[in-house]
Amino acid sequence: MWQLGGNEFDFSAIPISNSHWTMFILLLALLLTTLVTVFSRHKFLLLLKSLFSKRAFSQLTKEIRFFSEGSFDFIFPAVFLTFPVCVIQLMQHLAPNIMLDYHYFKCFVLIFLAIIALFAAKYLISIFLFKIFDCEDNKIPFLFLDYSYLCNTAIVLWTSILIVEFTGFFNLYWGTLSIIVTLYVLKTYKKFLFKSSKVNLLQFFLYFCTLEILPYLICIKLVFIH
Repeated sequence: MWQLGGNEFDFSAIPISNSHWTMFILLLALLLTTLVTVFSRHKFLLLLKSLFSKRAFSQLTKEIRFFSEGSFDFIFPAVFLTFPVCVIQLMQHLAPNIMLDYHYFKCFVLIFLAIIALFAAKYLISIFLFKIFDCEDNKIPFLFLDYSYLCNTAIVLWTSILIVEFTGFFNLYWGTLSIIVTLYVLKTYKKFLFKSSKVNLLQFFLYFCTLEILPYLICIKLVFIH
């Protein structure tokens, strides 16, 4: 049972270890991904492969009702469940003192909401930039590349979290980081390759700095301030 201390819930009363929380969230993310794979296997594979295959990307962009069909209602919750677990696992290793002030579940919820807010803000800003640059035909291809990158990154992180949780081999994250950076560079290259002829280099540079660099610099700054 949760105990009410003052005006806040005392999550420390929940008799579940941090390791159990990690496994529970990873299994939940796996379950959601499995549901997507069962009901929309072809489209999910297209989404994953579109970052690497021009043919898959072309097929994907032709699916006008790709997300309106409800086929992917579970994949994005699964993706956004994975990122906070990774952050917490790294915090437990690199800055364990922070975790002394927050229960695992409370910390997870705060990071989860922050990540959702970050990507929601990025999405709204991207829509605004597509509008003012008069290149709304780039909106769907760019968003699909972002979605493909997020899904591939989540799979890499899910695997890394699981291995580190059972082995304690945190140096694995250096390899994970190199894979994620490679995927990020590939995504940026594909965006530049598929950008509309209406978009000049300056506009693309502004788009890249606003959506791909500035948000992460702000996050890093906030972490150091904290």
